[in-house]
Amino acid sequence: TLKVLGFYTGELNAYIYLENIFLTIFGILLGLVLGKFLHQWLIITVEIDMVMFGRTIQPMSFVWSALLTLLFAVIVDLVMYPKLKKIDMVESLKSVD
Repeated sequence: TLKVLGFYTGELNAYIYLENIFLTIFGILLGLVLGKFLHQWLIITVEIDMVMFGRTIQPMSFVWSALLTLLFAVIVDLVMYPKLKKIDMVESLKSVD
């Protein structure tokens, strides 16, 4: 619909990619905080007398999780780029969505 309203392909890509980057960064920050609490709850829940798990998360684990999340977001952007260029403006207006 944005393309039909007169957005150029570059503007449309920038709009979508900026939104995707914002949501990715927001998700990383929220996931790092909630992941810490989930880890604590999970360790307390599944630990038994005969099996003990590590209760600390290494700082590098946070870095790797953030980097992997960013990598997947970039892959999604790269896969979507050709699809955004091929959007048919007339067909997009006919969709029920």
